[in-house]
Amino acid sequence: MPIKMSGFGDVAREFDDAAKAIAALDGDLAEVRFDPADPSSVESAIANVEAAIDRKLGAYRGNTIVETWVAEIKKKYREELIERAATARMETPTEQDMGDEAAIYRRLNNAAFDLIAADFQTYGETIKKLARLLRNPEIEPITQQLTQGIDLEAWLKAANDTQGSWVGSAKLSWPADHEKELGTVILLIEKMAKDDDMPSNISHQFYYNGNNITSNLANMTRQLIVPFVRDYIAYLKDRQPAPMKMALPEPTRAVPVQAHPIHTVVVWTTFIIGLVLLALGGFAVWHGSTSDTEINILGSSFKSGSIGAVAIFLGALLIVLIFRRLLTSVERLK
Repeated sequence: MPIKMSGFGDVAREFDDAAKAIAALDGDLAEVRFDPADPSSVESAIANVEAAIDRKLGAYRGNTIVETWVAEIKKKYREELIERAATARMETPTEQDMGDEAAIYRRLNNAAFDLIAADFQTYGETIKKLARLLRNPEIEPITQQLTQGIDLEAWLKAANDTQGSWVGSAKLSWPADHEKELGTVILLIEKMAKDDDMPSNISHQFYYNGNNITSNLANMTRQLIVPFVRDYIAYLKDRQPAPMKMALPEPTRAVPVQAHPIHTVVVWTTFIIGLVLLALGGFAVWHGSTSDTEINILGSSFKSGSIGAVAIFLGALLIVLIFRRLLTSVERLK
């Protein structure tokens, strides 16, 4: 009895576009410059790399195979840039070589860096560190002054009322007064520090960037936490203009980012596809040797054994190519 199979044209197009996407990402991806001691500079570099990935893959977005790669590829390069910045900061003077005021600035920046690197499992504990630091005796009087008289719950209720019919449509309306804005962010950070679920809830409602929780948290860190730490440090410096022993500024680093997606989930996806084709092909060959089953593809009839041989060939070819690429590609950040 003939078995009718359809949809192979769409599948072939998916694989063809996926192969083109791999080729588009290969080679130099972008060159980014950042100050490893400045969280906002590092976040900007990460955003530039992510934008470069989106530009490269823009023509292939919507392809289900490509979509499974994008988040993993972005995560990989985010982690690599964070690690490179952390390594560069280790070469700078320690807090013992700095004045007290400069030390508190550095601890605030370090808290921001910790949040940049956090995922949904560690974000709650990490934001608690920032909340405690904001109440450090050295700066607590300024924090207290900034937060005085602000009704955070009423402000959040007004923001919740802006929620529309689609996810991520709610908007936060920040006070026009700079000091009140800083105070509002401080209270919001403290609220998130009291409830481990609050950071993911706030990021999902107001900083939605997809269904990935860590991606939403990273978007909130980029748009809210990092700019706040930068502005709060600037505010502290204006309020504490006393001379201090500052570390020499770290020169801006230029980092060429090379894209080798074969070292991401791409290699495993392609490898699994190859194994599936080998398995299906082997079954079809065996079945064809024991019966005269015919398979109808796009109006043409083929013996199952012939289809199996083609599947085995394609599966073996995918596996050989992927391992050849794996052996000849070298993933690195210069």
